[in-house]
Amino acid sequence: MQIKMKKILILILLISCQLSFAQSKLIKYFNLLPKEKKMGFVISKKGKTYTATSGTGACKLVLDDANGFMEITDTGTGGGTLIFQLAIFKNAKNEDFIGVSHYSFEGNKEDGLIDDGNYNFYFCGKTLSDITKDVLPDMTIVEDASYFNVSGEIFPKYSEGVYEYFDLPQHGTTITFHFCTKQLVQACSSNDEKACEIISKIKVVELYWKRDTGYFSITKD
Repeated sequence: MQIKMKKILILILLISCQLSFAQSKLIKYFNLLPKEKKMGFVISKKGKTYTATSGTGACKLVLDDANGFMEITDTGTGGGTLIFQLAIFKNAKNEDFIGVSHYSFEGNKEDGLIDDGNYNFYFCGKTLSDITKDVLPDMTIVEDASYFNVSGEIFPKYSEGVYEYFDLPQHGTTITFHFCTKQLVQACSSNDEKACEIISKIKVVELYWKRDTGYFSITKD
């Protein structure tokens, strides 16, 4: 009975150590980011609890150690909601890469972004190396897949306030690309049926992480 209890205690200890390691990696990579990429956020630990703050106060923090995902939501910006995301990806050599994405919006995301989204991808060594251009496909191909079928309808009349952003995954390794324009959103909210029709045709594009090669692809296979 004592031997069984010892095995259980050892197992609990190992699991705790693994979670602690995964958690420390998220925080470690966040701390390695250039200052301007942290968007003014500071993460601190009190006891076993991590908290995120900004210049406007406490923020909602999702710290998912098992899935290598972090999200900070700041609703106290005075100009809407700011979303910051960090996700860990691995290649065939089990090396770590991280994606970082942030964007801000008023009301709901569907109502349009305040600022164009910003994103970067880094290889994780002793320092972070920006490899955004190396791991993403040609962005013109991604954009074409999103709105090419209605580009002729968007840009003559609804081209003001173009924005695009990436949402990083909490589960899995597929990121999503989103495109729209503020003018389209505003027109649709003002009962412009054509604008609403165009929005319904704009596609959310999925980009698939290829672990064997270490880059994202617009095709699944």
